[in-house]
Amino acid sequence: MNESVIRAYYEATSGGTNLTAYRSTMLSLFQAFEPTITVTAQRLSDQVRAIRRLYLLNESVFEWLHSNLQQLNTVNRNKKKEVINLNFNVLLPKSTVSLVSNQDNKHMRRALEDAISKYKSMPPNIRPQLPPFRIHRHNLALVNVMDKILKQYLENIQNLSDTHSILYCGAVAVCSVASVKIPTNKTVLPTKTALAWQARIEK
Repeated sequence: MNESVIRAYYEATSGGTNLTAYRSTMLSLFQAFEPTITVTAQRLSDQVRAIRRLYLLNESVFEWLHSNLQQLNTVNRNKKKEVINLNFNVLLPKSTVSLVSNQDNKHMRRALEDAISKYKSMPPNIRPQLPPFRIHRHNLALVNVMDKILKQYLENIQNLSDTHSILYCGAVAVCSVASVKIPTNKTVLPTKTALAWQARIEK
C-alpha cells in the first residue's frame, strides 16, 4: 500500500516538484491503484509524511517509482503530441495551411512581440478581456501557426504565471492579425484606504 501512496503522490505532484492543490488528484490516483481501500486526502498526505519520516520504504523503491514516473511522463507527452497533431489534421486540411502566407507569419511574430512588451508585465486583473473569436478556416490556420511560434517561448518556462502571460499574448497577437479588435477598457486600480484605527490615530 505504501508504494501506491508514493506513486500517487509522485504522479499528482510531478515527482514532488509541484505541490499546488495536489491532494484531490493524489486521492483519485490512489483510489484507482487501491480501489478496496477507503481513505481521505488528509490521511494520504499524513501517510506520505510518515513514510518519509519513518523510512517505511527503501530508498531504492523511491528511485524506482521516480524513474517509472519519468518514463510515464515521456510516454504521455508523446501521446499528447500525437493527439494534438491528429486534431489539427482533422480541423485543418492541407489546403487550409496555405491560407496563412509568409507575410502573415512574420506579422504574427511581430504582433506577438508587441503583445509581450505591452502586456507581459501587466497584472492579469487589468489586462483587456479577450473578445469572441470566430472559428473559420483562416482563423484556425492562424491559431495553428501561433501554436508553433509559441513552442519556443514555452519550452523553458517554469512559472505558471509566465505561461499564462505568454498564452494571453499569443491570443492577443492572433486577434491582431485576424483584425479582431481588443477592447481598451480603462481599468482603475483600487486605491488603498486607511483602516479605521489608522484614521483615528491620524486624527
